[in-house]
Amino acid sequence: MLLPPFLKANPSDQRSVFNGINEIEAQRIMEGYEHPRSSQWGTQEAVKIENASRNRYANVFPWDKNRVHLPVDEKGSDYINASFIDIDGKHKYIAAQGPLRNTVHHFWAMCYKESEEQHNDVVIIAMVTPLEESGIKKCHQYWPNKNTVTLDLSKASLEDHITIPSLAVHWVGESYNDKGHYLLTELELRSSKKTKRVYHFHYFEWADAQVPPSSASLLSLAHDINALKNSVASTAVPIIHCSAGVGRTGTFIALDWMLQKFPKCSASFSCSSNTDPLESIIWSLRDQRMMMVQTFSQYRFLYEVLRSFSLNRNNQ
Repeated sequence: MLLPPFLKANPSDQRSVFNGINEIEAQRIMEGYEHPRSSQWGTQEAVKIENASRNRYANVFPWDKNRVHLPVDEKGSDYINASFIDIDGKHKYIAAQGPLRNTVHHFWAMCYKESEEQHNDVVIIAMVTPLEESGIKKCHQYWPNKNTVTLDLSKASLEDHITIPSLAVHWVGESYNDKGHYLLTELELRSSKKTKRVYHFHYFEWADAQVPPSSASLLSLAHDINALKNSVASTAVPIIHCSAGVGRTGTFIALDWMLQKFPKCSASFSCSSNTDPLESIIWSLRDQRMMMVQTFSQYRFLYEVLRSFSLNRNNQ
């Protein structure tokens, strides 16, 4: 059975590569702290005292160079713990931490503003974390439900100088997908000027720092998000988040990129090629947000998915 060399590497060699990526990133983070103004790895906005309460964790920040900016006036802070991700100019995402109680209005203001920037009225969100694990809060429930159908964000937005008037979220409906094991909630994100349709995909079976229980369900989720995007708004940039917005978020983005790229491109799987596309995608993600694909088990999981793609192709 023919496999490209990078899919034949043993776990020890893969761990060595992954450790090397982490070591270089640690150097980047130190450089950013020591030279915050000149380094491309600076995190000046994230570490400001006035922004500390907007970070879920004290060591996971967006790089200044590609952080998302909130729509605020001159008196407000435009900081949110979220990063623009652009892979090869074709596959774009926003990677974000899971909203805190005090950042719910920031998250929805970001959604609204970015939808405007994309010139569409659609917001697509993939949430790949449960709200709570082992009694630990992983994400605040930032969207309304059928029992409380409206979430009014206007007061909090005004207090933080957000420039979107009368911001509110309204529950429309929900359905559970058995194949993808996710809950799809449809919402409306409203301002006094217009209404945007929100599609909120919640995959809640994935434990923090672990691999998902099934690659099939996660691939189904990615497929369904892409199908929806292509049918309702091709310019929509999906917003992906877990708790910190790096481990599960980075793994899902890498998986989605693999799903879109490799099944359509047999040349990328040349059995004589020494190029490891997964190592390249991890570098690309880490260049744009620290700690993306956070654990070695997540890194290995992606190799196994890529290996299954290759085996399926050989069997066709």
